[in-house]
Amino acid sequence: MTNKKGVTDGLAMIIFNHKLNEEAIALKELFKNKADTFLFDSGSVINHEQQGHFDKIYDNIYYNGLMNEAWKFLNEKKYRFCMILTSDVLIEDASYLINRLAYCFDDKKNVGIYAPSADEGFHTHTVYNPNKELDEVIFTDGFCFAFRTEVLNRICPIDLELNKYGFGTNRMMGFYSLRLGYKNVIDHTLKVSHPYGSGYNKDKAVKAKNNWIKTFNFREKLYYKIASKNMFKNKVGLFLCRNIARRF
Repeated sequence: MTNKKGVTDGLAMIIFNHKLNEEAIALKELFKNKADTFLFDSGSVINHEQQGHFDKIYDNIYYNGLMNEAWKFLNEKKYRFCMILTSDVLIEDASYLINRLAYCFDDKKNVGIYAPSADEGFHTHTVYNPNKELDEVIFTDGFCFAFRTEVLNRICPIDLELNKYGFGTNRMMGFYSLRLGYKNVIDHTLKVSHPYGSGYNKDKAVKAKNNWIKTFNFREKLYYKIASKNMFKNKVGLFLCRNIARRF
């Protein structure tokens, strides 16, 4: 559903920042006249001139800490949809992105999670492909993606004692979107840039993710195992994961 300006009703754009203050502020400026846009910081040194741009300032609570705070904020403010952007993402056409969100989150399309394609990335199925438009996938990346708040409600609050860094969160968002009967899509009509390998310490993040997975039930573990295999990041994998999430 869209309002008179063509913006998805009940949409919040939330920027996650960690030590890239100027980039975060620039990203907020890019979107603030197009949608309700908020800037959440985790553990940065913010000077007096910059403080007015930030809506929430926390100690370093890492990615999943910010996801928990976004979850509380979205429900408190009654936002039905949210787009998360990390402050190291580069977007050329903000207006087009807003239009695509309105198009994809039309209730008739039944999209639970949306993400633009990326110019590069760890997950090959999220990388830009000029031969595709809207591609249904198992899960999206977590540095620039949008979702229905009801999907986030199924995963939050995340136990930060187990997994504060955020590895695996995007996969499990995909699971709960499928579980709720929605589609997850990559939009290849739009491409964003994100520095490959950026983020938190990989070794620590992988260890935390593995400890988190140990708490999953059988269905979640089976889904995660299949979703993590490159050989299943295709329509066969999507078929399996959809059936595990919904029927198994």
